[in-house]
Amino acid sequence: MKNLVLFFFAVGMSLISLQAQNHVYEEKMGEVLESMTAAKDLESWQNILNQLERIAKVESSAWLPEYYRAYSHLQLGRIALGNEDKETTIEHIAAAQNSLKVAEEKAEGPNSEIAT
Repeated sequence: MKNLVLFFFAVGMSLISLQAQNHVYEEKMGEVLESMTAAKDLESWQNILNQLERIAKVESSAWLPEYYRAYSHLQLGRIALGNEDKETTIEHIAAAQNSLKVAEEKAEGPNSEIAT
């Protein structure tokens, strides 16, 4: 009986821990998405990209950080194109394509948001 109680206690604690981790992920993603609305220059988009890379490392099964990493790379590529830096633009486009590929793999199947 004691083992059964300990088992359910351990399961309950692990569920609480998972829920807390999910809350932190949602909070951090919300902060990043909010900062995207105000981002206008190279430095702010690079900071957003760095934050998304950290989130993607922690939440290795989530596809949204990869999706928004692709978007950030496209924005950085757009800025580089405006500065007539074609080589950097091509690098960011390739990185965006790679991030979308990773997002599709993590989504495990067709996802209309990634396809558009």
